[in-house]
Amino acid sequence: MTLYCIPYLLTMFLMLSFIVIDIGSFFNSTLLKETNPAIIRALFFFLVAATARSGIEVMVRMFTMLILVAFFFVVIIWCMAAPNYHLDQPAGFFRFSLIVTI
Repeated sequence: MTLYCIPYLLTMFLMLSFIVIDIGSFFNSTLLKETNPAIIRALFFFLVAATARSGIEVMVRMFTMLILVAFFFVVIIWCMAAPNYHLDQPAGFFRFSLIVTI
């Protein structure tokens, strides 16, 4: 029975390594061009291992806090960008939809 789980475990580790390699390549090509790719991949593997070790409860708590912080910053960005929008003149899709409905 335990022999059946070996291909699934190998597939899981293979997919994990592919995901980490892709994310590391993205970071290396866009943000950290002078950094050794092995260092970036090692940091991501450490992050994955620390997250898996902490458990599902800690992940849920971190996710909730992360969503709240992201929502807070989105609201701040909306408030900062609000003066640049002129809602008295419809533009783009809404202008054409008003012309069609009239």
